[in-house]
Amino acid sequence: MTAAVEEPVTLTPEEIRALPAVTPAESTICAVWGIKPSLYYKLLRANQLPVPTHQLGRKRLVYRSDILSALGEDGAEQSDSAEAGTGEQVRA
Repeated sequence: MTAAVEEPVTLTPEEIRALPAVTPAESTICAVWGIKPSLYYKLLRANQLPVPTHQLGRKRLVYRSDILSALGEDGAEQSDSAEAGTGEQVRA
């Protein structure tokens, strides 16, 4: 008897557009690219994540627009930093 292989769960572009302008990096990146948290942290340490992340205290955040751009789905997406009320876009 063989164990069932779990397929990674990924978000569609429509589901990503429904996310808040700024989201928690780990859970969002893992869901979008279908990776496990251990790989997320390995890529984070190596500075090899597919999108920039931003540290806020102990939390690491990611802009929805950066995710859509990385996926080639940016279209007419507004600047998420303007939506979030920061007034300027922060890039790492």
